[in-house]
Amino acid sequence: MGKTKIITESAADISKIDAELYGIEVLPFSILMPDGKEYLEQVNITYDEFYEEMAKFDVPPKTAQVNQFLYEEAIEKYKDEYDNFLIITLSAASSATHENALKAKRTFEGSGLNIEVIDSGTFTGAYGVIVREIAKLNFEGADFDTLIKTAKSMIENNRLYAVIDDLKYLKISGRIKPLTFTLGTILDIKPIVTIEDGLVAQKDKVRGYKKAVTKIIEKFKDITPDGAGYLVFAGCSTDNGTFGLITKNLNETFDKAEIVEGRIGATIGTHCGPGVIAVAFIKKPE
Repeated sequence: MGKTKIITESAADISKIDAELYGIEVLPFSILMPDGKEYLEQVNITYDEFYEEMAKFDVPPKTAQVNQFLYEEAIEKYKDEYDNFLIITLSAASSATHENALKAKRTFEGSGLNIEVIDSGTFTGAYGVIVREIAKLNFEGADFDTLIKTAKSMIENNRLYAVIDDLKYLKISGRIKPLTFTLGTILDIKPIVTIEDGLVAQKDKVRGYKKAVTKIIEKFKDITPDGAGYLVFAGCSTDNGTFGLITKNLNETFDKAEIVEGRIGATIGTHCGPGVIAVAFIKKPE
């Protein structure tokens, strides 16, 4: 069925090394800082630079989704070399990015190109590692139908948990009530969130950051005792000294899993702030 090009967005938090190695086209989200400066994520601002800039302001920056025209430009760029395009997007429930990719697909109806747009239903490296895995299979010669089937299977068997260190950003975005923010700050309460129906939802709350990290490990033990057959993403926005602890625990507890470490960028960072740690377990197809 011809060659396949894999496309996603910077919200997947795929490293530049992996994007170049496996030929993944990563389209950038726009970041608008409170002072009016605008950046393209991972194009003219790095992860560290983003969080350094963010710390200068009392209000968080804003992000703008990847629009229809960026998808169209990417397809147009590669259409003479590729017959198939597999686009895996950020959760459709949280962003118009997925709908923009579908609009771009409709633009090429009748062109003879095969374009598949898949909603990951999740965020950050939880779908970034799926994109990476699909790109590896593509690099190894898997056909278009196999790539689609594998991507959908991994998305259906994907569980993410994250701990949020600073409640200030959830308060600003209206995701927690002022009283909850005050009590949480005083008592050092750390919310543990997951993804439900494509949206971030609180799953638990624990007193103290290290206890929250331990709680996440325990939740994954209920899924698998050793990680056999699982691909794991472990990522942080900024490291407050705890990220090494969780990666050490993951490697010791789930010694049969394939663990990929990464960063969490602006799409999550604008709403949850620095100090976020996320872990996702994705079941590999049999």
